[in-house]
Amino acid sequence: MPRVWLRWLLIIAVAGIVTGAIFFVDATDISSRQKIADSHPEQQTGDARHKQDWTAQIAAASDWLDRHREWLNVISTIFIAVFTGTLWRATTRLWQTSQDQVHYAERAITSAEKSAERQSLDLNRSIAVTERQVAVAERHLSTYEESVKRVQRGYLSVTGIESTFAPHLIPGGTVAGLPSPSIRVVVRNHGRTPINIITSAILTEPHAAPPDIPKPVGLATTTTYPAEMIFVIIGRNRKHKFPDIGSVRFSDGNVRDELRSGALSLYCYGRITYRDIFMDQHETVFCRRYDALRHEFVPDGGEERNYNT
Repeated sequence: MPRVWLRWLLIIAVAGIVTGAIFFVDATDISSRQKIADSHPEQQTGDARHKQDWTAQIAAASDWLDRHREWLNVISTIFIAVFTGTLWRATTRLWQTSQDQVHYAERAITSAEKSAERQSLDLNRSIAVTERQVAVAERHLSTYEESVKRVQRGYLSVTGIESTFAPHLIPGGTVAGLPSPSIRVVVRNHGRTPINIITSAILTEPHAAPPDIPKPVGLATTTTYPAEMIFVIIGRNRKHKFPDIGSVRFSDGNVRDELRSGALSLYCYGRITYRDIFMDQHETVFCRRYDALRHEFVPDGGEERNYNT
């Protein structure tokens, strides 16, 4: 507010000076006319008098300008100063406005950068949350798929072993006239969907302790284990009997005597691999020992020799 009032006072002062100068010029002009009239008492008419008036007025104006040249210079200087001050003020305000605009632009840029940073952080957080949600969903889906597979897949287990070894193991008995002893392994699919047996390695041998289970077919050789590639599909709740197998060593009389005395035990053991409907591969490993008192094969060798995958 003080600057506004100062500017108005300055304008009023300049206007007063200009008005006073105009009145002063008018008064001087009147005095000059009076002098001209006094110096020409005779009345003239026509063009001569008109020319004399113009000549006298021009002379009076020239004389007035010469006598008031300093004042005219002062007045013109004041006007120039006022105009220059006004121009300076306008330039200053324009500069200030540009500075304000630059400041506002800088603030806007800073705000935009901060907003962009916040949006970037929020976006990164959203991406991280989404990735975690996707990971959780994938785990849930994987868990659900595994659950579905566990519920719907087929499971193969050894349900029994049919044998004709009992007469051959009677103490003091004879094997003359008896048919060759044999074994048939019976398996069952107790899952909800069919399975496909792809390999089997089943042996019947006398041992003093539970034997080692045959390695997977991919690691075994035909000279080590009688592993074979087969193709058998077993439906749900269906059984399958493997072909008869026997023991070459059982024909040895000394071996039969050790079996009859209990020094050796007759074992049927092996590994069966199969695929379910999801094309996942599984194994059924078993080890059974012949119990002469019960006349049946019973599990032996612990969980490491009896398990399903």
